[in-house]
Amino acid sequence: FVSPLTICPSCPRALSGIGSGSAPLEQCIELAQRPGVLQHWTSCRHLIIDEVSMVEAQFFDKLESVARSVRRSTAPFGGIQLIICGDFLQLPPVSKGKEKASFCFQARSWRKVIQVNMELMEVRRQTDQSFISLLQKVRVGRVTEEVTAKLMESAYHRIEKDGILATRLCTHKDDVELTNDNKLQQLPGSARVFEALDCDPALVKTIDAHSPVSRLIQLKVGAQVMLTKNLDVARGLVNGARGVVVAFENGKDGLPRVHFLCGVTEVLKLERWVFKSGGGLHLSRQQLPLKLAWAISIHKSQ
Repeated sequence: FVSPLTICPSCPRALSGIGSGSAPLEQCIELAQRPGVLQHWTSCRHLIIDEVSMVEAQFFDKLESVARSVRRSTAPFGGIQLIICGDFLQLPPVSKGKEKASFCFQARSWRKVIQVNMELMEVRRQTDQSFISLLQKVRVGRVTEEVTAKLMESAYHRIEKDGILATRLCTHKDDVELTNDNKLQQLPGSARVFEALDCDPALVKTIDAHSPVSRLIQLKVGAQVMLTKNLDVARGLVNGARGVVVAFENGKDGLPRVHFLCGVTEVLKLERWVFKSGGGLHLSRQQLPLKLAWAISIHKSQ
């Protein structure tokens, strides 16, 4: 049995070794031939790409060309079996500047690479037929007056509990940061700042690209937060758990005490993440397993 190499829309750039893919093809091929990166390519038999709607056409073409070159094969994707999953009616590729990004099914190599298409027709995560019908209409942009009325009925439902507010979903990262910064500033008192301990301060940008937590985390009592690591699954302290900062411990560290929606109140301590960069470097960061959560991106919520 050979394990497939599984990648998500943010990971192909790291695992493929070609970064954003903006460099000329020849340079991308050179990058993919570095030790560690080349091993990924030569040992890969099955490549699974999730959330494929976010992969742009140009990057898809470049990835396909690199695969053929480094594997020394004329077969599509160098003979790697490609399995892609996603919904093209969800998040599109991120546009750069004023240019509108193209979907990967518009790539030149798409037709020779993708030979079998399967469409899943049955909704399994919902059982309410009226809600399923509403979701399907919104999905294709058919928002009738009836659909709008149903959505507006639920717009003012209060779902807050124990001081933990509903999280706002945003389409852009900038909107997330702006919302969280503004909400934090509205809370009384000065913020506590927690700075990460990185293995190499000179590699902050690289570590930021891989780490689920920021280098700097600012918190106040009343701050809405989200857990970014599984700490105790049995008690509900899992990645994505929502909570609110209720106090800070005495002492120089001043660690935050957080009350979570699952009913648990916990003092959060520094946690360590270890990951491997595209160039094969092992990197690490120590930081509180928290991020502000008045707002998060739709991508992160998925």
